[in-house]
Amino acid sequence: MDITTSIALSSDEEKQLAAILNCSTTTFKKKLEAISSAAMEEYTKMILGSKVFSSGTDMRVYRLCLLIDRCFTNILPNEEMVSRIFQTTTTQSRALLRSVVSKYQYVLKEIINRTISKLVEDTIVLSSKKTEILLVINNNSRFFIDLINEKIAGLDVTLPSLSLRPHCSASYQIQLNTYRALCKEYGLKAKV
Repeated sequence: MDITTSIALSSDEEKQLAAILNCSTTTFKKKLEAISSAAMEEYTKMILGSKVFSSGTDMRVYRLCLLIDRCFTNILPNEEMVSRIFQTTTTQSRALLRSVVSKYQYVLKEIINRTISKLVEDTIVLSSKKTEILLVINNNSRFFIDLINEKIAGLDVTLPSLSLRPHCSASYQIQLNTYRALCKEYGLKAKV
């Protein structure tokens, strides 16, 4: 069903919302339409009684699931984006992301897999010697790193997990055999 609605926003508010949603002012309208669609689904399900929650946390988890499905269709948002939208701390956002991935893992399966695949695909080869290869995933999202490590453990518990590089705050080492196993799992061509 197509529904048209309107909202009164000043140009400053539009710019502020575009900045919060990490989009340009030209793509802002589409992003806001997606958010509106998620909100309409949330309210419709509540009114019909098919999604009635007894806690605010459950409602927020469901709301985030809808936003992921409607607004972030290619990849999960990181803690920073969730914090901007929900006005939460990084720790609260990480907990919210963990809850949504756990509770709605089947609904979000493709998006979760796309997220991990994209992170593996973006792996950087820092050095490559005959005996030693340094592969790095640069990411400041502890949630994404935990998500990859859970996937690694699910593939083979003997594979080494990602580890924080010495003297780096958001750079993680990935062992070659782990990297290749993830590439195989996601149908990616390994860089080494």
